[in-house]
This record gives sequence, structure tokens and C-alpha cells, in this order.
Amino acid sequence: MGRDKSMIRLLVVIIMMIVIASPLMAEKRYENRYNDQWYLDNYPFMYQQGRFFTFESEFDWPDGFKRIDSSKLSPYAYWVSNMPIWHKDKDVSAGFKGKKYDADEVSRVIQFQWRTHKLQDNGIPTQMIGEYLLSRGIQEEWSVVLNKGETVRYKDFLGGKKKIHGHTGISFEPTVARPHSEKEFGRFVDLCLIKSTYKTLASNCDSIDAKALLPGDLIIGHNHNGIKGKSWVVLCVIKKKKERRYLVGAGCEVQCAFHIPLYNENRSNPWLTLDQVKELAADQEYSGYFRPNNLPK
Repeated sequence: MGRDKSMIRLLVVIIMMIVIASPLMAEKRYENRYNDQWYLDNYPFMYQQGRFFTFESEFDWPDGFKRIDSSKLSPYAYWVSNMPIWHKDKDVSAGFKGKKYDADEVSRVIQFQWRTHKLQDNGIPTQMIGEYLLSRGIQEEWSVVLNKGETVRYKDFLGGKKKIHGHTGISFEPTVARPHSEKEFGRFVDLCLIKSTYKTLASNCDSIDAKALLPGDLIIGHNHNGIKGKSWVVLCVIKKKKERRYLVGAGCEVQCAFHIPLYNENRSNPWLTLDQVKELAADQEYSGYFRPNNLPK
């Protein structure tokens, strides 16, 4: 009789363990991929607050899904795919205008530096490339196509005086070169973002198929002249066999912090299917999928 009771208790414990474990089998969280110093070295704009928050530590990963093979990613794509994020209680700032969204109105805010009041969705991808090059010490190689079709280079900006040429846009007349500094870098970011539109953003990219989307790639939609629109940045791609899920960040058409929107009722499950990604810009007059082509070779 005592043995029967022991068997019953054991069965109850096993059943309870299965019930408790069931949700964990469907979704899982992981430890940060790297130590704190790695994140500080690769994302020097980070604000350190005792611990770092990442896609691994903060989001529920669907069962069986893993990051795509890093050997298939460019160095820039790999850098984007590991960008740190803020804790779950961080609101979305609108700069000097105050707050754009409460924390629970988005999934998470991405750690990203405010260098200009023009931090908006058609300029964030441009600044991301600049921040990546800065973290590698090759920021002077940065070049950007602006809204008149002209190409400006950070190196020329440091070594020249800005001249405006009506229909042909901006050039730099050589003068005594200024050394790189955080202030000069911020001024160049501001110049590029002021002269950026959604159409201009696309002109700094090559068009790709939606199935080819990788971290750092963009979804861009806009009206006939490219001034009004919306853009998104693919941050991370995970897969299970032939199935993929996408983590997608965005800004606002008017300035706000870089963040991961709330795509469903679960703030910790921001993963999108390819069909859901295709719906993001479906209401725009023109839309497509793009890969930046202005990174140094």
C-alpha cells in the first residue's frame, strides 16, 4: 500500500514537471552571447547600467529556431545582429519633444546614440553604418548619397568647407583639415540626415528579394516623391530548417528613438514571419527590400 502511494506521488510529480516544462519547450531564452567588454568594444555608444540586455536575454525564441550561420553574414550584418537593447521599462524618447511611446507600447528600445534632432526612420540606417565604421576606426571611409544625388564623404567633410550648388547639392572645397572628433562626426551625421529622404535612403542600397533579407537590410516604402514614407531595419534572422523568423526595428517619420515595435500582444515575442514582413510596407505607394551598398569593400 505504501509503495502504491509512493508511485502515485511520483506520477503526480512527473505530470507537474511536464506541465511546467511545456511552455519552456515552446520558447526559450538564452544567456548573452558575449561578455560585457565585447559589447562595450563593439557598441561604444552603449550606456552601461550593470547588465546588458540582448535579443537572447530578453526575447522568447521559438522552439528549434537558431541564429543563421554567421559565416553567411557580412561583418556589418553580424554587428547589426548583435545590437544591444534597453531593459523592458525604457520608454521611446522623442528627443526634446519628450516621450513618443510608453515602454509597454513597444517591444523594446534599441541602444543607439542620439547625435541629431533628425533621428528618424529614413536616417537611422545611414547613421547605423556610420556608427559601425566608427567602432572599427575606419569612419573616414564613410560616404553617403544625399537628396540631390551627390555623394559626400566624411573624409572630405573634415578636409573642406561646405559649398551649396543649387541643383547639384553639396560639395566641400579643400581647406585645412580638421581632426576627427565626436563633435565633427555628429555634425556630419546631422548633415546627412537633414538631406535624407526615403528615396535617398534606397539610393544608397541595392534592391534584393524579400527571401534574401539578412540583418542590416531594409524594408522601405514611400510616396511618389520619396519624402513621405516608412522604413524598417532587419536586426536578426533565425531559422529552423527552411523556416525563418525576422526581428525588425524602426524609428518614426518624425524623430524618435530606434525601437522594436509591438507587433503582437506579447512584448517578448517580436519575431515575424516572412509574410508578416511583407505586410509592413504594403500600404505604401512604392516599396521594396534593400541592402546598403555604401560600406567600404
